[in-house]
Amino acid sequence: MRWRPRVDEVFEDCRDDQYTRKLLFSSLVELMTLVVCRVRRSVRAAFKVQRHKLGVSLKSVYNKLNASDPSVCEGTCSACTA
Repeated sequence: MRWRPRVDEVFEDCRDDQYTRKLLFSSLVELMTLVVCRVRRSVRAAFKVQRHKLGVSLKSVYNKLNASDPSVCEGTCSACTA
C-alpha cells in the first residue's frame, strides 16, 4: 500500500513519547480501518485476521492505541487532507 510509508513518516515527525519496536503506526491504522469501516466488529476481531501480518500480541496493539499521542492523530489527518 502506497500510503503506509507516508503514515509512518508522519508518526515519526509528530510523536512525542511514542516509539516503534515491531508494530508500525501504519499497521495500526490499517487495523483500525477494518473496525471503523465495519469490516470487523472490534479491534480484537480485526487483530485475529491480521495477527500473522502484525507479529505482536493483542496487548501490544491495545497499548499502542492507548498511548497514541493526539499530535500523531492530528498529523495523520492533516497529511491525509493535504
